[in-house]
Amino acid sequence: MDRRVVCFIVAVGMLLLSSSLFVLPHAADPTYRHAVHAADAADTDRTATVAYATLSPATQAAFDDARSTDGVLVERTADPAFEAGRVVVVRGDDRFLVRTTRGPASTTLVWLKQSLTTFGVALCGAAGVSIREGRRDGTSPPLWFAFVGLGALWFASTGIGTAQGAVLLLVVVAAQFAALWWGVATATGTVVPRPLADD
Repeated sequence: MDRRVVCFIVAVGMLLLSSSLFVLPHAADPTYRHAVHAADAADTDRTATVAYATLSPATQAAFDDARSTDGVLVERTADPAFEAGRVVVVRGDDRFLVRTTRGPASTTLVWLKQSLTTFGVALCGAAGVSIREGRRDGTSPPLWFAFVGLGALWFASTGIGTAQGAVLLLVVVAAQFAALWWGVATATGTVVPRPLADD
């Protein structure tokens, strides 16, 4: 048993166990889609109007971002820049209609957040099996378990979307089952043959 490998895997496992505190903080929040385009007379007559200068700095930033990204901004948050509905924003001589729709939280990202924690349990379990069994046969968990865990944490902390989250979820689940299989197989003597008992 390589103590350095086991300690490294335990450290990564603990990071994964605590990942829900700092990774994907808005995974369970609804999705808001803000579409901004020039308002016509009909929009102005039927919709509430606000001046750009009266908006909060965060709302102004979201409005500007939407205008600079083909008129659409998607944010996953519990405190959206604009509530669901329609509003006309007046900026100088220009008037813009902001149409906001509210969508459900991403199930994929919620599952990914849970899977990262479960992967931490699997890694700590594999390290525990190594400590228990490795004294006799020198077995250490594969080091790639820890690198997959670190990579998953890094990618999840970069603000990934649903599509990227689905791919990462598959990788994490596969690595999680590999770690569980390794722990069970090692504990039962399937991976490393146990020494024969003396007659």
